[in-house]
Amino acid sequence: MGNQVGLPGRTILIIEDSPLIAANLEEILLELGCKVVGPAGTMADALQLSEQGDFDAAMVDLNIRGSKAFSLLRILAQRQIPFLLVTGYADWSMPEEWSQAPRIIPGGLLFRLSDRWRENSRKFDWVGSGRSRLAWAM
Repeated sequence: MGNQVGLPGRTILIIEDSPLIAANLEEILLELGCKVVGPAGTMADALQLSEQGDFDAAMVDLNIRGSKAFSLLRILAQRQIPFLLVTGYADWSMPEEWSQAPRIIPGGLLFRLSDRWRENSRKFDWVGSGRSRLAWAM
């Protein structure tokens, strides 16, 4: 995936069980010049892709067909793959572990997603060892 900077050319995993939201995310990411993996609409697909997939970052819905996706976030964190949460969860309902993770709320998704990705991509450092990875800039 090279030593590119910014979003164009990056591969993004979509974990989203709503076909409409998943299609909108994919369309916007493609317009931003990204490659898309998924969407994964079931926990089984999401777990497999999270553990074995080849991608730079992920967009994760926290509620996949009634199951909470916190185990997916742990896998992504262990693999040092950053993610953007796509969720309507209120701050008080988020586990402390993930309360500071960047997120967008699907209600205004179509109007704000590309700006939010650009804003959050500045919070990442692009690092690599053989291939670039997106890593949180703390």
